[in-house]
Amino acid sequence: MSGFQRIKEVVIGLLSLAFAAVMMAFPETGCSVIMLVICATLIFGGLGKIVYYFAMARHMVGGKTTLYAGTLLFDLGMLAGSLATAPQNFLVLALLGGHLFTGAVGVAQAITERNMESPVWKWTLAQGLANIIIAMMCIAFRKSPTTMVYLYCAGMIYSACVRIAKAFRRTAIVYIP
Repeated sequence: MSGFQRIKEVVIGLLSLAFAAVMMAFPETGCSVIMLVICATLIFGGLGKIVYYFAMARHMVGGKTTLYAGTLLFDLGMLAGSLATAPQNFLVLALLGGHLFTGAVGVAQAITERNMESPVWKWTLAQGLANIIIAMMCIAFRKSPTTMVYLYCAGMIYSACVRIAKAFRRTAIVYIP
């Protein structure tokens, strides 16, 4: 990770912490704001992948996967945007799906890292399990909108802290003899 990328990660982490603090201060408007944040994140993430595909990935092996992922993210973002004014059950489904998917991918990645004898597999496993725990808490507290806002903010704070910690971690360079 370059110096600029490290600074960018720390700034994004600090902005996420500030945004979570503001949302925790005003939890009554949190559900609609959360859906808009999820919508914007998915749309801009999808557009970023699509732009990356046309700029570079189309010349790479497996580059079409980037295009498909970008299109899927963009479509999910548009769906989330159309559900921004829908009942709170859609927020529960969005949070549950996001955290379960991220947790499952994290656990699978940790297993792969452990098999490759990577020293960070425990860290990746902890992140995956934390996402699965947040998903279970979403199910347990699905009736309370303010609790859902606090759960989302807790997930944002956790994500921001992990992002900042990764920015300060030394990057390992793999040398193949």
